[in-house]
Amino acid sequence: MHKRFKPLIWTIIISFGLQAATIDTVQTYSHVMDRNLTAIAVIPDSYVESEVHYPVVYLLHGHGGGPFDWINHLDLGPYADQHQMLIICPDGDKNSWYLDSPVVKESQYATYVGRELVRWIDDNYRTIRAKFGRAITGLSMGGHGALYLALQNPDAYCAVSSMSGGVNLTYSSKKWEIAEKIGSYEEFPERWHSNSIVNRGSKFADQQIEILIDCGTEDIFIENNRQLHEALLSADINHEYVEKPGNHSWDYWTAALPEHLEYFDSVFACSELDNAFGSQNQYLSGLMQAAIADSAWPGGVLLAYQNGQTLVHKAFGFHTYAGEKPVRTTDIFDLASITKVISTTSAAMILYDRGLLDLNTKVITYLPEFRGKYWWRDRHKAKVRIKHLLTHTAGLPPFKQYYKIEGDVDARLDSIYNTGLEQKPGRETVYSDIGIILMGKIIERLAEKSLNDFISEEIFQPLGMLSTGYLPAKSNLYRVVPTEIDPEGKLVHGYVHDENAHSLGGVAGHAGLFSTVADLAVFARMILNGGELDGIRIFQAGTVDLFTSPANIVAGSSRCLGWDSPSGRASGGVYLSDNSFGHTGFTGTSLWIDPDNDIIVILLTNAVHPNRSWKSPKYYDWRQRIHSAVYEELGFDTPNPNLIWRDRWRKNLGD
Repeated sequence: MHKRFKPLIWTIIISFGLQAATIDTVQTYSHVMDRNLTAIAVIPDSYVESEVHYPVVYLLHGHGGGPFDWINHLDLGPYADQHQMLIICPDGDKNSWYLDSPVVKESQYATYVGRELVRWIDDNYRTIRAKFGRAITGLSMGGHGALYLALQNPDAYCAVSSMSGGVNLTYSSKKWEIAEKIGSYEEFPERWHSNSIVNRGSKFADQQIEILIDCGTEDIFIENNRQLHEALLSADINHEYVEKPGNHSWDYWTAALPEHLEYFDSVFACSELDNAFGSQNQYLSGLMQAAIADSAWPGGVLLAYQNGQTLVHKAFGFHTYAGEKPVRTTDIFDLASITKVISTTSAAMILYDRGLLDLNTKVITYLPEFRGKYWWRDRHKAKVRIKHLLTHTAGLPPFKQYYKIEGDVDARLDSIYNTGLEQKPGRETVYSDIGIILMGKIIERLAEKSLNDFISEEIFQPLGMLSTGYLPAKSNLYRVVPTEIDPEGKLVHGYVHDENAHSLGGVAGHAGLFSTVADLAVFARMILNGGELDGIRIFQAGTVDLFTSPANIVAGSSRCLGWDSPSGRASGGVYLSDNSFGHTGFTGTSLWIDPDNDIIVILLTNAVHPNRSWKSPKYYDWRQRIHSAVYEELGFDTPNPNLIWRDRWRKNLGD
């Protein structure tokens, strides 16, 4: 039992267990409505024993509901525990629409929920008393309410989302008793229009807030939500927009809420830590701006993380050198060959954990087509094993222009399967897209579904990586950073830059994945934590160690199973520990994880714009310099003796 007394606020709190978490049923006094109101507070189990200040998510109910609606339909305790957040379910009355009524004095819910309750929660619980520690969401009427309150209180929330939001009050002037609170539509049409979020979305342009709009394709409000999405697009307001099968029902909302909480968790992880450690870091910002001025890339996003703290998470430059659209931290990049580790290698790790994939098994066991039509000419293909594909030691050529083959996808796959070896397997390391394309097809055989679906179901959805996947939705095109201008003068935008991946339908083992720096940080934290994050286990810890350590199939090779380790003029900088692992992508992307120093550095750019010839040497020089600079900001001053500066920096920074 918690008892807290504040001046002018009468409070009763009744607590009872909800699995490991605790529910507090609280009665608070609203000054603006001069009456007591109920709210539900779901408290993580760690709260009592810790001194931590927790982020808060305000979870609003729909029309006809009340503060108990959510806990009557979904056990919120595990989510409070998993994300280490407080979840607050206010009373929004059955038909307040979370507005301050000009008609009914006792219905002033915008003020109560948006201000009075927030102050009360901050005064009575150990919360992060700042914008970067609060988010708000809701269903139906509550979806509208969440967006409305976020607009009304620009300094209150760092993120807002809506599930099946009734974002247009004029959808029906006769339903849901809206007229009781704002007057009839015939008499006060301006009230109906001005209070509808669908007409106010452009005002989010004045706020620093992350936005997620979610609605089922069979929902009664789907067209209203599409209208809001288009309005936000027209105003160039960055937001997530999600449509998926479903209707206006608790089945949809209880399935959607965990995804929204994952989304908020990722926002909290970045925005709180940015606030604490300064995303305006002048040293790193100066180097990023210098790289842009040197035409290493038109724009990019840098994220650096150590020991649970984010040093920098910031966007720089523009989508193109025209300078018309600035890059934002939530922009989506073509990851190119980082696909090899985030998608294909990860899928292989899952199948390995399940005993479905044996690294020593011959490729032809899983993929008989690889033997080739003319197998007697190249008998060594039958000796290629899974570990050879993952370590680029199969003897395959590095690349072939399969996209020039006339015919359909099957014709190109047939050519890939029949590609001959250039040397015996296991003899030499030759980085090969072809081997990882084959690995992707093997995964699809074993998983009995597409690589896209498998990796999404097994990793991206459980981790809440909502912006990661193949084949970006058209609705997210405004967030996708373009890559090269192709030989025909067309800007490659919204589809994979790699020609072979594009010719295979956009989903391939070696390329095709798109993501944001925040989503990649979630994945990297999971890997850094031995395959588990926030109670969600993706890989066994031993599997992480196995796949991220040098495989030593070829003596002196830096290659791990799928991943790479630092060597020579390391792309991840000269301060990486020997146990680090990472990968890069041709479009201008890099990800390095250093378990010895608990450091993650992610740099996403579109260095192939306007043409891939612009990359060398400036992109490679600046990539190494910026990765190294992150370590310098953390106090590192002695390079790893096994790594060397690129020539551009050696004179001033190295021997």
